[in-house]
Amino acid sequence: MQELVSAKINFEPINDLQWDAQILNANQHDTIIEPNEAKLIENDKHPLPETFIRELVQNTLDAKLPEKNKQAKILNLEILDFNQPYTKDIYQRFVNGKILKWLGLSKSIEPEYKLCFKALIASDFNTTGLNGKLNDPNSNWNKYITRVGNPELSKDGSLGSAGIGKIATWSCSKLRMVFVRTLIDDPFLETRFIGRCLRRGNTELANKKNFYRSSHEYFQNQSRQNVAVKEDLNNFLSSKLFRSPRTSTGTDLLFPEFDVFTIEELFPYTLKNWFAPILDGELEINLNKENIHKNNFNDLVKKYGTGEEGLDEEMMNFVTNTRNDECDIKLELKELNKNQSKSAKYTEDFFNLNNLSIKEISSLVNDGKHLIVEVPVVINSHGSLIKDRFYIGLKYRSEKKGRPFFGLTLRNYQILWEEELFTRDAKYHNDLMITVISKNSTTNKVLTYFEDATHLSFKKAAFKGKEEFEQSEAEHLLSLFRNVSNKIINLLLDEDESENKNLLKHLFSFKRTKNTRDKKKVKIEEEDDYIEEDDNTDLVSPEIDLDLPVSKPHLLNIDKVGKKLLINSINNETLCGKRIRIELGIKDQKGKGDAFKNINKFDLDFNSQTEISYYSGCFVDQKESTQTAIEVEIENDYFEIEIEGFKDYLTHKIRYSVIK
Repeated sequence: MQELVSAKINFEPINDLQWDAQILNANQHDTIIEPNEAKLIENDKHPLPETFIRELVQNTLDAKLPEKNKQAKILNLEILDFNQPYTKDIYQRFVNGKILKWLGLSKSIEPEYKLCFKALIASDFNTTGLNGKLNDPNSNWNKYITRVGNPELSKDGSLGSAGIGKIATWSCSKLRMVFVRTLIDDPFLETRFIGRCLRRGNTELANKKNFYRSSHEYFQNQSRQNVAVKEDLNNFLSSKLFRSPRTSTGTDLLFPEFDVFTIEELFPYTLKNWFAPILDGELEINLNKENIHKNNFNDLVKKYGTGEEGLDEEMMNFVTNTRNDECDIKLELKELNKNQSKSAKYTEDFFNLNNLSIKEISSLVNDGKHLIVEVPVVINSHGSLIKDRFYIGLKYRSEKKGRPFFGLTLRNYQILWEEELFTRDAKYHNDLMITVISKNSTTNKVLTYFEDATHLSFKKAAFKGKEEFEQSEAEHLLSLFRNVSNKIINLLLDEDESENKNLLKHLFSFKRTKNTRDKKKVKIEEEDDYIEEDDNTDLVSPEIDLDLPVSKPHLLNIDKVGKKLLINSINNETLCGKRIRIELGIKDQKGKGDAFKNINKFDLDFNSQTEISYYSGCFVDQKESTQTAIEVEIENDYFEIEIEGFKDYLTHKIRYSVIK
């Protein structure tokens, strides 16, 4: 029966299409480099449905139409079932025996793998499509289809910049496979089509020693430059594979063997990650024909939730209002030089207060008013000074129930979920909502160059914009972006020390659990009560007229977020101008033994995997680093150090000694 049905289908339009890969010659190369892309997908620590929808929507938003077109971008996701005899044959012309053979040889699938004949189709509208010249490394087509995993590609400040996320969506296919159809009008009007598959590794040819088939497979004509679709092929694709025509610019992505998660699982992650463009009317998403848009968004939050404690309707509206410059009070930070911005505390003189006093502003914020602070920045680009700004929002929740503070950093619409330095000083302010938002082009572009491949955090050492921006000034902008919110919190919310019951907490050793959105993060004990001092140190315990037990001086704070360790001073001038040695230790699970002895170099080693990723208000002399210690010259009364490369399940201790 299947043969009779198949005979009625004209497959001639796709006869010239086949799976093809580059043949690598080890005799002409020192090594055959295995692809990193597959490993990056496998090592992603976030739930696959969340990574998928975050990266997929990012691709859609990056496909910007000209500014004159203000229509909301639309993304439709739907399941296509190919399980009938007629459709199975069509499906297997694309997911055929040849590609299954090479997937099996690379151990990407098990030998007994059976097709499920289901595919997910993702279609966007009011977008440019994957346009640009085929051989242009910065074209949308080249970045998605060919040049994956290249951190240097996007230089326009778009949401995505590293190129890694483009392929993260392929993980929704058990074969890491996608078929792409796109209609573009740049450089001219045409429909393009290609298939793409990423196997786990390069595969040595059985009959040719030292010859390998590349892991990057393409479903195409013999020439990769021939991707334009003629009318007969376009009609075949529209009726048989994608099951709908493409009449406006945009892209269709078909992921075969979609059997990893369900569309229903995408709802909370969609609401969590993309509430800002949806509430702004910039984006609409259809998941299995259920539409998500600004008018029904709040109802869908009540129905599906966001999966994120603290990210409720009030918080999302607060962020949206901040982004749209809607508030009760607005201040402007004056343009600060590098020395001023590093000051331990900001004063009234740092702001244009609009005829209000700090005390009046503080009172209004404590009464629940929405404050926005504009922060001006100046960036040097090829000798030209560009003025720009970003925005900080502060507001207490309408009902004070003692809930932990909640903060979000946004670059344009992209939420950097792992960027938490900006809320460092909010830990004692329950019910506080904070957001730091960059929405202007220059600032967005600079910050893009600091992002890691996941777009979830900034990494100072990863700066990739040296050719376009003066690095020290770019780092200054990043420092402002991370720290101004803390300075404002200290100025406004800690002004009246007599009423702040939490103000003295930082003077004493105590145990607490880090407020965090990642439930896998572990308890961290603040441990700086073990202090080594030389004979020249004149540190003394502060005089406090309270009936409290005697405590050792508490001058450093240690905190841990995932694999990052954060060390900062506690606004004390005692160490300013001195050189100190900071030593880290690791507590065993039972809390016994000396935490500073016999430390495995694979758990902590400043000379290898443990990295100083950021510091401010001090200088870290990495030439003097040992396995477990660093030397630091203290420049300001407030300083901070960010260290990466720790295992998230370990608990660390800290101690220091003054060298000079």
